[in-house]
Amino acid sequence: MSLHRGLSLARHKKATTASPDDQLPSDIVSERFTTWKEVTKQLSSYLEGIVELEASTGKAYMRISNLIETPFKPTNQFLDKGGIQEAFNALRDKTHVIAEQHSNFAKTVESNIVKGVHKLREDIKAHIKDIENDTAKLAAAVHKDREHSSKAIGELASAIASINLPNHAIPVKEDPYIVNALVRHLMQKQVHDENLHQKSAIIMQANSEKFEAKILEGIQNIWNTFEELQTAKSASINEVEKSILTTFKGLDLTAEWRSFAARKKDVLISPGAALRDEEKVTWPKMDDPSTNPIHSGMMQRKTKYMRSYKESFYVVTPAGYLHQYPSSDSSIASNPEFSLYLPACTLGPQSEAGKGSSKFSIEEGKHSGSRRGLRATFGVKSEQEWSFKTATHGEMQAFWEACKPLCQRHLQAIDTAAAKEAGIKAAVTGAGVVPSPKSTSSSSTPSAEANDAKSDTTSPPGYGWSDGAATDPGFAGVGTGGEDKKEIVESPTVDHDLTASPAKDSHDVVPDPLPATTETPATGEPADEAKHPANNVESEAPHAKEATTESNGSKFKEGV
Repeated sequence: MSLHRGLSLARHKKATTASPDDQLPSDIVSERFTTWKEVTKQLSSYLEGIVELEASTGKAYMRISNLIETPFKPTNQFLDKGGIQEAFNALRDKTHVIAEQHSNFAKTVESNIVKGVHKLREDIKAHIKDIENDTAKLAAAVHKDREHSSKAIGELASAIASINLPNHAIPVKEDPYIVNALVRHLMQKQVHDENLHQKSAIIMQANSEKFEAKILEGIQNIWNTFEELQTAKSASINEVEKSILTTFKGLDLTAEWRSFAARKKDVLISPGAALRDEEKVTWPKMDDPSTNPIHSGMMQRKTKYMRSYKESFYVVTPAGYLHQYPSSDSSIASNPEFSLYLPACTLGPQSEAGKGSSKFSIEEGKHSGSRRGLRATFGVKSEQEWSFKTATHGEMQAFWEACKPLCQRHLQAIDTAAAKEAGIKAAVTGAGVVPSPKSTSSSSTPSAEANDAKSDTTSPPGYGWSDGAATDPGFAGVGTGGEDKKEIVESPTVDHDLTASPAKDSHDVVPDPLPATTETPATGEPADEAKHPANNVESEAPHAKEATTESNGSKFKEGV
């Protein structure tokens, strides 16, 4: 760096508010073109960013174009020509063209425009160097001349002052004449160098003005070239994108489907094909007896844990289950709310017709297999009794009869007072009557005679609605008192193929059969038991009382 340049920079650092007289033309012009060099550097960085952006855009377009793979897999779905597959082929190829347009634009900008900016920047550096080599050096010489002249003028003043001193010898070089001649020479040289510097500065300023215009012209030419390239690239890409749009707009909306339907006509369903009737659907064993309910209808259920009745739809199945559903909708038949396995339960007696609600109960055993019941909810391990109620007595009787053959055992109600009255009446009306002689043919057997004797016995009636109560093995006969009482007789359920016969409980008592009318060998008169049926009943009373238990205020007599 030149001397004047260093001094100028030093002054600039010490005082940024220096007066214009302290600045040199070369300094401020050099500083201006240093700023121009920074401007061109920024322009170069901007264009280099454009190059990088366009290059990466081209790579991105190439990458996304490679995502399209034709023919589509599986390969037998679309038309080879005139369909979506051909359109995607065009999309991939034209996307390649767009990628190439971006890549070529990046290369052109880098090779032509960016290099032009770099050259312009180098020219600015050269101009700054010329200023430093010419005008700046002359400025440094002027500065040096001024220093020498100032020193000589000071020496001249000292020489003149020393002459007036008395008895003072002056050296030759300090003679004011000689010193003044040196000052004249230095001042002339200073003025000469200042003139040279001034002429150089004027030429430098004129050249800098022209050079700055050249810089601006170069930037304009660079940007014009960039805009032309950008416009050409954009126009080319727009044409490619329009051709892609034209390709997709030209597709027939139904051609692909018509071709597909023609190829797969043996598999696709014809639009005119008749629909299948849901009501006519069949499957193997759909009508098997075990799949059809024995009885179904609405009932209300209550347990000892719930005081209110809840109405639901119930189904009795041949498998021995009583299922509960929220409604009669067949779509929920596979998911019952509650299920009770009847072969492990005891069926309670029916309520009397015309007297109160139509109810019956089912007592659940320890292994009844119920689902979603209170046992599962509350963890109850003891036996559970369920109470059921229907709207009519007939519906209740239908459910009771449906459950009867499926339950482990069932209970029947009898009127003990009516049975007692019927027994007494039979004894009174049969007093003194001589039975007709029995046949002694060879075909008679003891069992036949027993059946004849049984058929001559007048059995007491059951409790009205209890089918077969007169001949039921568990029928209790007459009661032990004269009051109007009813007894509940437990009768074994008829064997069926769903459950085995239950074992007798330790408290089960086998009831005696009703007294039969017998003959004495000699007189043909009825035996004492036949003559005095009431006495016979009284003799059986203790036995019947021992087998009687209470449940919900009713009397039960268990049988086998």
